[in-house]
Amino acid sequence: MKKNDNKGANIKMGKKEIVNNDPVNNFRELVDRYKRFEDNVAFQHKQKGKIIDITYKKFREDIKALRNSTFELRRYRKNSNNWQQSL
Repeated sequence: MKKNDNKGANIKMGKKEIVNNDPVNNFRELVDRYKRFEDNVAFQHKQKGKIIDITYKKFREDIKALRNSTFELRRYRKNSNNWQQSL
């Protein structure tokens, strides 16, 4: 298995190419790395024929909400004796 050397990636923002060689140790660092671009569009998707822009800020907020929901679910599982019976 090839060892991950944690080298950054070249990211293209419009006509500019950003070279980022800082290592990323976890997903939080990856998401937080793009705070300075929070008003820029991270990606787009189509919904009911309309193109929806997702900014880096919205993406970061969605990731944090997913993380919090996952933690809440784990806590509920640990504290609930009837969790498996409710499935």
